[in-house]
This record gives sequence, structure tokens and C-alpha cells, in this order.
Amino acid sequence: MPSVVGLLEQRELAARRRVDELREEADRIQAELALAERD
Repeated sequence: MPSVVGLLEQRELAARRRVDELREEADRIQAELALAERD
């Protein structure tokens, strides 16, 4: 049976990856908005 700490560490790692993905997506959206506002 996996340890509770191990499971929490896995979940934390997955959450950090998701946060990184969302930050990248937000950066792309901000860049698109900046371009759209110039038009």
C-alpha cells in the first residue's frame, strides 16, 4: 500500500505541473489580448 506522504507528493507534483500549464496559457492569452488591443 502506498504511503500517504508519497500520495500527497504525487498530487503536489501534478498540481505544480497544472499550475505551470495554466501560467503558460495565461501568458499566451495576455499576449493575444495585447495584440488585439493594438488593432
